[in-house]
Amino acid sequence: MTILGALFYFLAGAAEWSIATLRTWHVARGHTIKVMIIVFCEEILLVGVTAYIINNPRQWWLLLFAAVGGSLGAGLCLNLSKRRGQ
Repeated sequence: MTILGALFYFLAGAAEWSIATLRTWHVARGHTIKVMIIVFCEEILLVGVTAYIINNPRQWWLLLFAAVGGSLGAGLCLNLSKRRGQ
């Protein structure tokens, strides 16, 4: 179940930030690495605070999967939008 949970967090982070990046790619054009770092930090804060609120700090590694997934999703969408010349 923990591997399934980690996969879910990774995919949820990637999907969330892929959609957000596609909607605002024109603002972030040329700042792929900066966007990926901001997304990573935001996911760490968001999921970390959520884990603290529900009092389950033993699952801290799940927030890493969400952060990495979100960061990679945002970076991938920015690179794809640049290559298509949109």
